[in-house]
Amino acid sequence: MPQRSKLSLGALMKVHHDLLEKFALHQDLIVGLEFRKAFLQLEIFERDFMRHLNIEEEHILPIYEKRVPGVPGGEAELFHLEHLNLLRNLATLKEKLRGLLRKKGAGRRQAHEFLL
Repeated sequence: MPQRSKLSLGALMKVHHDLLEKFALHQDLIVGLEFRKAFLQLEIFERDFMRHLNIEEEHILPIYEKRVPGVPGGEAELFHLEHLNLLRNLATLKEKLRGLLRKKGAGRRQAHEFLL
């Protein structure tokens, strides 16, 4: 039988912290007007975010659904919907950044508008 690795709550929280840090780095690059590097950093964030999202969807939420049924405001379906919302927001963000990359002379004003 294959050995299963255990994922602790602390490890999950570290993953969340690391993802937030990667996204903050993306924002730092936007503020620094380094739009191409910001896009590359966003892709790194997306790759790691997708990996984590898949772990949550495939392993954590099924356990949550079985062990914590019927929590008002904490149903597993809300987590699934939040994941879909995050994916839509990420796609929108990437498309806006692509537009910023295509805009000749994009500078501080466009960076501020992007971050709003």
